[in-house]
Amino acid sequence: MRVCLLLALAAPLALAQPTRMDMPEGTYDAFVGLTVATSGKETSTLPWLSVQWPNGVFLTMTSDDGMSLGLHLSDYPTYDYGPLLTMRSREQRSDTGGGQRGWVGDGGGFFAWHIDHSLDLQTQLIYGGGSDQRGLFTQTEVQFATHIASHHDATLTLGAQLANQSYLQSYFGVNAAQAAAGGTPMYQPRAGLFNTFIATQWDWQLANKWWMYTGLRYNRLAAAAAASPLVDRRGHGSLHVAFAYHY
Repeated sequence: MRVCLLLALAAPLALAQPTRMDMPEGTYDAFVGLTVATSGKETSTLPWLSVQWPNGVFLTMTSDDGMSLGLHLSDYPTYDYGPLLTMRSREQRSDTGGGQRGWVGDGGGFFAWHIDHSLDLQTQLIYGGGSDQRGLFTQTEVQFATHIASHHDATLTLGAQLANQSYLQSYFGVNAAQAAAGGTPMYQPRAGLFNTFIATQWDWQLANKWWMYTGLRYNRLAAAAAASPLVDRRGHGSLHVAFAYHY
C-alpha cells in the first residue's frame, strides 16, 4: 500500500473566490468542471463544483475529497475566517479488517490573510479525521499570484501539513492487528509535521465563461511519516489539468 496515494495529496484547484462584499445580493458565483489528474502510473478523472453566495456561504464538492461547506464571517478585505464542515467517504486501509463503510463528517475552521493583491497566507484546522474520528489536521500555505498576460494568470504555493498522533496513526502507523494481517512491523508515529509541498498552477481563460487550469505539485513526507514502514518513497509528484465553466 502506498501512503502517498492513500492520502490523495494532489493539489486542489486554486480558484479565485470573491468575498461576499464583492457580490450583489441575490447573486452567486459558481464553477463546474472536470479534472484529469495523474500521479505516477495512476490517472483519474474527477468532477468538481465550487459555489459561493453573497451571504458568505460557500460549497465545494469533488469525487475524491467529498463535500466542504463553509462561511465567510469577515467583512474586512484583508482578513477572512470562518467555520468549515466537510463530508467524505470513510477511508479503509487494505490491512484493516472489519471497518465500517459510509460517510463521515469533520469540523473546523479556516483563516486567510490577504497580505497584498498578489500574496496570501491561508490556514485551516480540521478535527474528526482518521479511523477513530479523533484526528486533528492543519494545513498552512503561502500563495503568490501573478498576472502573466491577457487571460493568463499563475500561482505558486508553498505549504506544510501537521497532524496529531491519532490522525497519523490511521495513515502511517501499524498496530498489532495490522502487523499480523500485513506482515509489516508495528509502528506508532509521533504528532507533528508530516508533509511539505510546493505547487504551481497556470490559469487560462479560454473564452468568456470557460477556463483551463494546469497544475504541478510535489509533496515531501517528513519526520515520523517519512519513517513509516508503509512509505516506499518520501517524494511524490502529481499533475492535473482541469476545464471549468464559470457562471
